[in-house]
Amino acid sequence: MGKKPKIRGKIALFILIVGLLLMAYSLWEIERTPGLLQYVAQADGEMTMALGADVEQASLLRQRIDLLEEVGPALEQVAVAHTLSGWLPQVALSAEHTGALAGLRAIGRDHFVVYPGLLLLGRFPHPEEIERGERVMLLDEQLALDLFRMIEAIDREVELHGEPYRVIGVLRHRRRVGDDADACATIPLAAAANAGIQLQTLRLSALPMPRGGAKLTFADTARQWMPGGNTYDLRRERVGASIWARFFGCGVGFAALGWLIVKYARSIGALSARMREKLIHQYITRLLPYLGLHILLQVIALAALAVAAAVLTNLLLEPIQAFPEFVPDVLVEPKEIAKTFWNLRRAESDALVIRTPEIIRLLYFGQLCNGAVTLTLAGGCLAFRRNPSTAAAVPLPLAREVGKRT
Repeated sequence: MGKKPKIRGKIALFILIVGLLLMAYSLWEIERTPGLLQYVAQADGEMTMALGADVEQASLLRQRIDLLEEVGPALEQVAVAHTLSGWLPQVALSAEHTGALAGLRAIGRDHFVVYPGLLLLGRFPHPEEIERGERVMLLDEQLALDLFRMIEAIDREVELHGEPYRVIGVLRHRRRVGDDADACATIPLAAAANAGIQLQTLRLSALPMPRGGAKLTFADTARQWMPGGNTYDLRRERVGASIWARFFGCGVGFAALGWLIVKYARSIGALSARMREKLIHQYITRLLPYLGLHILLQVIALAALAVAAAVLTNLLLEPIQAFPEFVPDVLVEPKEIAKTFWNLRRAESDALVIRTPEIIRLLYFGQLCNGAVTLTLAGGCLAFRRNPSTAAAVPLPLAREVGKRT
């Protein structure tokens, strides 16, 4: 009979440790995601226009780049930096009698300000090269190995869509959740427009200023620039992905705080009892230093408990204060129930929802974090559940009598 509680305790401890480790890992990945504003839309279909005997490439991508210059001042009011980039999941690259398939990222100005990259060799494109659309390229470390069998690929040429591109840098890239390709090549967005490369999606990203209203201004400006896309606030998505872990941590914190408050109240009672006992044998004037020291310690402990309570309350209410949309409308106005229902039905019938790699990553690790919270709660409940056989083995009156004697 004694082995079952031990086995159950080991299983509970194992589940608890696995849940805590998964929670810590998922929270770490969630916090690694930058707090950006993103607008992603399907790229325009490139087309050709026949003008007499000549065929001119009419790049709609170039029009989007020029139009972004017109709405740029509105973005600069709410963003520290913003950038436009395009993505194509797979292109064929060739170099020195070798070839490889990789993703293609076309970047605009300030891309590496918004999305910092780790440069292993070479340099980033100059602003002039991005503006003019020069045929320069950055390679991921793995792609450089696939094409040249080494990462020392600076000043070598890679052919893309029949045009040679000069390699100016090699980036470190580790595939993460949400990435479409194992490796990718990076070229200026204007170069893709000049070559008429058909991109799959365009993504407008901004590093918001630390103040309210940035998301609304960004979303309105982005829809004015290119209708039909999806807007994401990664700051809000990060909070949403970790909100159940936040509630779990606050719950544990409040439970610990309650236990400390009980201990504090008992210490106050014990101090009062000691003082009454000491006053029988000593004058109050001799006890003043002793009493003053203990009162000071009690005040410090009370202040620490108050600070801990304030911190836990702030952590609990911070998501609602920063993002009021976390409070469902149905809790504020009952008439919103029907509206919410039809909005959900309408969301299910949307024709196209495009997600960025960061959003996919947050959705994945948010679900992993929620599962880790459930696993941790299950392990905790299993560990602290009373063993019925042990509880029934000792009658309650006898247990009380033993407790009194001890």
